[in-house]
Amino acid sequence: MTPLYILTGGFLVLVAALYLIFRRIRSVDNYRYQDYGPVTDPMPDAPTDEEVADYTNKYCTRLEDFVIDESINDYDLQKLAVLNGIKLQISRAWYPLVLDLIRELDQLGWDRKVSCIKEKYASLRFYTAHQYNEVIEKYTERSEKVCETCGEKGMIRYHGWEYVACRKHYLQARGLVTLLPEGFTYNGKTFFWSQVAVMNFGDKNHMGTYRHLEIHLEKKQFPKLQPSDLSVRIYNSVVGYGALLHHLPLHMPGLDYDWIDQFRRVSYCDICGYEAVYRNSCECCENDTRCLLDPDENHRHRAILYGQLEWLTDEGEYYESLQPHYRKNPDHKIIYTQQDIDDWE
Repeated sequence: MTPLYILTGGFLVLVAALYLIFRRIRSVDNYRYQDYGPVTDPMPDAPTDEEVADYTNKYCTRLEDFVIDESINDYDLQKLAVLNGIKLQISRAWYPLVLDLIRELDQLGWDRKVSCIKEKYASLRFYTAHQYNEVIEKYTERSEKVCETCGEKGMIRYHGWEYVACRKHYLQARGLVTLLPEGFTYNGKTFFWSQVAVMNFGDKNHMGTYRHLEIHLEKKQFPKLQPSDLSVRIYNSVVGYGALLHHLPLHMPGLDYDWIDQFRRVSYCDICGYEAVYRNSCECCENDTRCLLDPDENHRHRAILYGQLEWLTDEGEYYESLQPHYRKNPDHKIIYTQQDIDDWE
């Protein structure tokens, strides 16, 4: 063996040794909790929350041994899914609902076999033997009134897809646009008209309604932004959308001003009482106000009554009063009675 081979081999061994020492030092530095604070990169063998947590079926390995009682929790539900070879396709806010369901199924002799637990069309889906359909249907209906974010009272909403949300989280999903003297803010970000290159409406449906406003920003104003970040899309479901269209600058390239003219007039809503009715639709309570034009007084009264009861149940007035976005009609009248509320609930 020549000296050159010996030197080369020795050098490679030295490099490998130094690399291993460096890795060891780096590993110790990264995971020395008391000296270096929180770990940013998880250790490969770090236990998961489920492994650390204490729960009834932690060491269960067979479905027939799975315990169902009042003590089971979210981790037990996850374990049930693992034992069935499935994944939970619901939000954690629905876990308590499903736990109540499996407790009731257990009382009926359920064998713990389930092929799917998921959300579909804003409802719980729990696929198991057909003889339990009546019980499952009861919990499916309940799920449609449980917010998927927090677990509080909610209702089915539509924001590009169907989901269940309480009023608070629904408003967060809708988004908010507010006017400024020289521009507007959208979900906390400020934009000035001087930064806008062109605007246009998009996604027109068969009724001639545009679903959103597309705002394209000047590239020279934002040189560091990627082309995909130079456009802002504001949907017609956003709180403040009508006021934004009403105050759009004149003679802006790309805009359909015939459409904008339909937002020049705003009126009070007989249901929620706020000045938010554009084109026969209330932006605040989101009711179609054309039914309020019915010449039959009984039909009109019933439409207002049901709308006001739903507005009350959805806590619409409460959240609008916390952070007002619209002007309230001082002469607005509530027509429901306590008896109406009891009957509605």
